[in-house]
Amino acid sequence: MNSGAAAAVSHYDSAPDLFGARYASGRFEDIHSNLLRYLPRTGAAVLDVGAGIGRDAAALAERGYAVTAVEPSLGLQRWGREHYATGGIRWIADHLPRLVSLNAEVGTFEFILCSAVLIHLAPNQIDDSFITLARLLQSGGKLGVSVRHAIASDLPGVFFDHPEKALIAAAKKAKLEVIDREQSEDALGRPDVKWRSLVLEKPVAPADG
Repeated sequence: MNSGAAAAVSHYDSAPDLFGARYASGRFEDIHSNLLRYLPRTGAAVLDVGAGIGRDAAALAERGYAVTAVEPSLGLQRWGREHYATGGIRWIADHLPRLVSLNAEVGTFEFILCSAVLIHLAPNQIDDSFITLARLLQSGGKLGVSVRHAIASDLPGVFFDHPEKALIAAAKKAKLEVIDREQSEDALGRPDVKWRSLVLEKPVAPADG
């Protein structure tokens, strides 16, 4: 595990019950209201990268998707397994930028959620992260990304600020197209937290002949 990922995991594993209660106070439909119209057909394979306690993974599973939840913090995973009884979730301990546990699943997922994850990656890991996510998407698949602006209490080495133009440039390098973008207040009511979200699409490969 790289130093940035290790620092983030240590941060969340230090108080999983505290973080679990905080994140469980929000609803998927409120936090990701801008993504609802981009969700795929029922039964599709979806990936939640940096799933945390599994709040969003559970909501997606309840909607009838086959969900893979990737989360390196075993403390957050434990909290989620204890508090969300929803079936249909496959848990994996892994992290960006490589997600090596999913190397055999190229082109598998119709939708990928990457919420509040890139803020834990250093700027030199963003390009590789988008390349990895693009590789796992099906042609025509959608990727929902959200990051928050830096705040005064951010811990050095655990949180990083990424300008939107840098994220868009990295997405274009991975051959992903921006189809939606939005800024929003924090759904958990934190006044100093502001969010930016992007919806990206992997273009459908042209048919041979």
